[in-house]
Parts: sequence; structure tokens; C-alpha cells
Amino acid sequence: MPAPDHLTKMGSPDMHEQHLLDDVQMSAFLADGHVVLRPAELTQPQHAALFAEAEALYDEVRRVGGATTHLQYLGDNLLARIPALQDVLNTPTVTGALTSILGEGYVLHPHHFVHSAGRTDQGFHQDGNLPWNTRGYFRSHRPISAILLYYPQAVTDEMGPTEVLPGTQYWSGNFEGTETWHADDHLDRDFTADASKADDLAYRDERLATSLRALPFEHVERKRLIVPAGSVVITHYDIVHRGTRQQPGISARRFMYKFFYLRTREPRVPTWRNSRAAPDLTGVLPANEAVITRVWSWLRGVPAGDVAPVDVTTLADALRSPLEETRRAAGHALGNAGAAAVDALVAAMSDSAVTVRRMAAFALGETRCAMQSGIAVLMAGLVDADELVRSNSAFSLGSLARVRALPSAAIDALLDRMDPQREPDNTNSANMARSTVRECVVQALLQVASNGQLDETQRARLVAAGLNDPDRYVRGLTVAAIRGDPNAAIPDWLGEVLAYLDAGQYHPRA
Repeated sequence: MPAPDHLTKMGSPDMHEQHLLDDVQMSAFLADGHVVLRPAELTQPQHAALFAEAEALYDEVRRVGGATTHLQYLGDNLLARIPALQDVLNTPTVTGALTSILGEGYVLHPHHFVHSAGRTDQGFHQDGNLPWNTRGYFRSHRPISAILLYYPQAVTDEMGPTEVLPGTQYWSGNFEGTETWHADDHLDRDFTADASKADDLAYRDERLATSLRALPFEHVERKRLIVPAGSVVITHYDIVHRGTRQQPGISARRFMYKFFYLRTREPRVPTWRNSRAAPDLTGVLPANEAVITRVWSWLRGVPAGDVAPVDVTTLADALRSPLEETRRAAGHALGNAGAAAVDALVAAMSDSAVTVRRMAAFALGETRCAMQSGIAVLMAGLVDADELVRSNSAFSLGSLARVRALPSAAIDALLDRMDPQREPDNTNSANMARSTVRECVVQALLQVASNGQLDETQRARLVAAGLNDPDRYVRGLTVAAIRGDPNAAIPDWLGEVLAYLDAGQYHPRA
């Protein structure tokens, strides 16, 4: 049975070169964290039809009401309800840009949503790296995931456009409070729902402007995405952004379809139209110049650690700093050091401080060095008492699986954590009981499967556990993993199950 388009490995090797981004566009994407596209392959009647579909969905939600209707009508089921969205996602303009940014073989995550502008102001924030703004792993500077925003109608300044802060995709805020764990990544965590709807619009604007002081930049641009009908914007997953309010007296409706994509292959060669050894840094925020240069080299296939030498001893000491931002900076620098940092990070995985183990687990994946010692401590990290150590360990094993084949024992260790009895639900975001750790585990297994590393027994274990998991995103990513496994011969019975899930039935069926 052929795989539906939205779950096949995308980014065909024979894609016509003209649809790939060029060096100017890639430099701008890495600097600004987004690129705006106008897919010429689509027509205005197609955009109008998809606007009408979004309008009908929101009208249906108003009629039905209820606390969870947004899950069943507006999120995660869109491709089943509106198959014409595939025409947008599969245009050569879109697939060429995604291939340029995420490499060949990228996959579409089962979480998606359609947003509508209203009278509320969102605060500036970064999306959680798991669905519904939950936290699974630390943010990587590398483009390992991306968000696609599609606007079926023209967006004017009065209609409540999306606002982005170019260059903020490499920034992270602190969340590991000594007494308070912050599950969100808002610049102003006190900008509550009541504040976002306050009648005093000047008050809202002042709060939003003041929130920018959380950023470490002298000046950051605020860019409202004023775009023609049918525009597609692809963003770095971690860019700071928000939804703005519609202005008083505006009745025109503004919709935005949102999709989430994941990388599955490590860059070996550039996947865009590349002729430059270095990016164009004109106008780049000075604080971002070094990281953009490193990311550009990585995307061209230069291994971690081959860009510039670092003082590993000093960085290992900084990893144990009481300041979260210092630990985070040290973790990124150690990850960039590659093999030279592995021994220090292995040692840090035994630290009594959970904050050190969390960052060390993440940084080991960022080294892109699958040394036996590093894999062994990440396997141990899968059973750490701390859930964020476990999820970062799983995430890093998935990162390393893109570099070279993981030992079979490491894959088995990941499969062991697919058991809800061993790894129970730990969040109830969006009124759904879910496991952030199991979602990170199956995302790692997606990397393993996509790179052809599952044996027959492991594949059967993944199918049995993943398709029966109570977490809809574990089920959806399992489907993507099996679809993307180049060695999987899908039997008829499994094809029928996957076809059912392909129809959008990721959520619990009543």
C-alpha cells in the first residue's frame, strides 16, 4: 500500500534544483529565523477554498462548544478533514525550502493546528519543543525542526498578523528555578490570560514592549508578517514570536495553518544551492555571528569540533555553575567541541546535581560523536530519577543515530522506555494525559528507523508498543517511523492499521 504523502520521507533526491534555497536565502534564514515563500504552483481559488475550510472549522467549534473541541476540530486531524492541504505542503516551492533547511528525508510531525486571530494579544514566547508547549529537551541551535505557517488569505497590519523577533532563535530563557519549575518559555511569564485581554490596549502594548528586556540584545527588530494570500512562512522552531490582536472595527477573519517538521538525516553535504563556504553576516546580530557560522559549517557537512578549538576544562567547570545561563552556554560550547568534549560530558553525567546531568545529556548529542562511553552513559540516563535527564538522554541518542548506527543494546534500551508502566504519563497539557519522555523516546526511535537501524524484532516491538500507546503523539510518530524505515516490509494487516492512523485518528476514539 503506498504511503500517504504526509507520512512519507520527503525531500526527493531528484528535486529540481531551482526550488532549493540559494545562499542568500539560507543566510537570511539563519540570521532571521524565517523565510517567506509564495508558492507559484497554487491558485487563488485553492487559497480561497482553504480559507473557507478554516472558517467552517471555527464555526463548527462555536456550535459544538466544550472544553476540548479545539483538539478534535482544530488540531492534529487537519489533514484528514482537509485533504487539500496536501496541495500546499507538497508544492515544489515548499518541499524545496524544507529540504534546504532540514535535509532530505524530513518528516511531518502528527501535531498541527489552525489558528484564528482575535482581540487577544499573545505574549512573546517560544513554542515548547513537544506539542502543546511542553518541554522535552534543551533547544539546539541547529535547524533540526521547523514550523510551517500557511496563510490562505492576505494578512494586513490591522488583521492581527503573526509577529516574530528575527535572530532570537538561538536564545533560551531560564526555567530551572530553585523553587519554581517553569513549563513555559514566555519572555514575560506574568503576562496572564487576563492581561492579554485587558481593555486598556496601551497597558498591553507597554507590557509587551517591556518583555523584550528579557533578551540579551541591545536592539531586536519586531517584524509583523504582512503577507499576500497564499503565503507560506517557514521558521526555525525556536524563534520568539506571538499572535497579535485584531484592531477594533476589523471584521475580516485571519487564519493560519501551522505544521511541525523534523529532521531525520545528519548533513553530509549541503542540501541547498550552496557555493559559499561561509554565510553572509551583513546585518546579523553581533551575538549571533559565531553560532550562525558554526551552523552553516554543520549544514555543509563539517563535523562538530572541526570549526575552532575550545578549552574543554574551563567549559566543564562552567557546566557546574550555579547560574543556568552559564551551564547552558557551556553545554552548547561543549557540544560544538565534538569528540574532545565527550570525556568531560561522560563525567558530568555522574554529577550529583540534576541540573548538570540534564545539560550533559543534551550536550552529548550535540557533539555528534557516537563514542561507546557517551552512548553508555546516555543509556544509563534513560533510567535517571529525573524526567528531563531521561528525555534529554533519549533525544541525544536519536541525534547520534543520525551520525552512525547505534548499538543494538541502545535501541533496546529506548524500546524499554516505551512501556507506560516503566515511563508513565507526566503531563496533562491541553487536557490530555501524555508522557514527555515517551514522546522523546519515540522521536529518537524515528531517527533510528529512518536511518535503517531496526532489526526485525525491534521493529515488531516498536509497532506493538507505539501503536497501542495512549499518547496520540507516540502513536503518530510510530506511524512516521515505520513509514520511514527503508528496511520495513509492511504486511497487509499492518498496512490496514497504518491506513487507519493515516486518516488522522491520532486522538482517543470514543
